[in-house]
Amino acid sequence: MLTSFLSYKGRIGRGAWWLTALVQGLLLVGAGLYIMNVDAAENPRTGWQGPVFFAILLLIAWIGICGNIKRYHDRGKSGFWVFISFVPIVGPIWMTIELGMLPGTEGANDFGPAPGSTASYHSPDSAETGTKLGKLDDAYFQEYAAKLAAQNNTAAAAAQTVVGARATFGKRA
Repeated sequence: MLTSFLSYKGRIGRGAWWLTALVQGLLLVGAGLYIMNVDAAENPRTGWQGPVFFAILLLIAWIGICGNIKRYHDRGKSGFWVFISFVPIVGPIWMTIELGMLPGTEGANDFGPAPGSTASYHSPDSAETGTKLGKLDDAYFQEYAAKLAAQNNTAAAAAQTVVGARATFGKRA
């Protein structure tokens, strides 16, 4: 479960995105309350609160970034859309509406199967692609194989026509 919060690969739905936001908020409030209640004067290990709090903030930020990227993947968009959050006022509002309220794409997309489905995802470039993706069916693969065969035949025919010519290796004849 922890790896699902720390990885940016895959897709999550709206509910999981809101859960990620809740976990972020609880971690932030808990860390803040703990650091505020530690009295540096009574604690012999003074000065550790800042670095620990900074490390906790980095962890919370990473959880948020990963959750937002996965949610953008569910919407069929690149993870680079997280940078819209840096646009003042409009960015966070845009992200809340798009990630928290709009539905994801139906079925599998370029970033994996739909959230909650039990289908495994293999890259279309992988040699062991056994699952059919929503838009990549048998007809697509047959058409792709025919195009490759036609390209190979064209290249072979071009090579046969040049058999009698002497190779010059970049020099002009």
